Amino acid sequence: DIELDADQMLDIGLTHTGKPPFGGTVFITPHILDPSDPTSLEGMAYGGLVERRVVDRRDSRRVRTMHLFDVRYDDGPELEFLVNPEFGDADSARAEVDAYAPAIGRLPAVLLSGLDRVVIHAGDELFGGFRGRVLIHTGQGKRRIADGFLEEVLFHEAAHASLDSVHADAAEWRAAQRADGVFISDYAREHPGREDIAESFLVYLAVRHDPTHRLTAEDCWAILSAIPGRLAYFDDQGFDFSPYGTGASTCSLPPPTVADVVEGGSGY
Repeated sequence: DIELDADQMLDIGLTHTGKPPFGGTVFITPHILDPSDPTSLEGMAYGGLVERRVVDRRDSRRVRTMHLFDVRYDDGPELEFLVNPEFGDADSARAEVDAYAPAIGRLPAVLLSGLDRVVIHAGDELFGGFRGRVLIHTGQGKRRIADGFLEEVLFHEAAHASLDSVHADAAEWRAAQRADGVFISDYAREHPGREDIAESFLVYLAVRHDPTHRLTAEDCWAILSAIPGRLAYFDDQGFDFSPYGTGASTCSLPPPTVADVVEGGSGY
């Protein structure tokens, strides 16, 4: 408590607490990407049963016979969707592709262009992202479809698949991490070499390429104040975020003034 008998100018230096603002960025809001957003999915063709080397988190076996679907995206790659025959015949496998292929088509070009394969198994294991490849286990998938976070999880895994091999160990990225001194989430802080790119890239989309105000002002300021160096690093890469733009965002508002705070206008 401070009592003053006259107006005075006070210079107050603020530093970040260092505490990540989020537990995990995938679950900030289910509307960073939304099922109502357009998809670039154009069509698909069944390619029969093929042998492929795939990851299945349920066991260590790698070579499997899989249903193959060649899935086409507008102005993007043709991806292999590989579906485990445990789901049944080709029609049953097609239903699994139909559940996830439109959501993949909502990824920005920078991520979609880095993919070549999507693997779908049953089971409640976690999704995964590896170089050029996304792994889906439908137990988790059904949960993410139900709670609305499917697109956000796929974005996160696609960031692993498309960006990690080039950027996770880049000297400029490491310098941005050090300069920020804060991680965007607990998950990124716990796994700085493995998860920081994917955790940061989703919120980069939200603050730089979302004209629809899907984040609260509080979440925007939490992101901008925690990782300005990482955001600048992504800015410098010239990534193709089509079809998303760079429209006005709540994150472009100026910081609150002293008058705003005194009058209760901003809540900060």
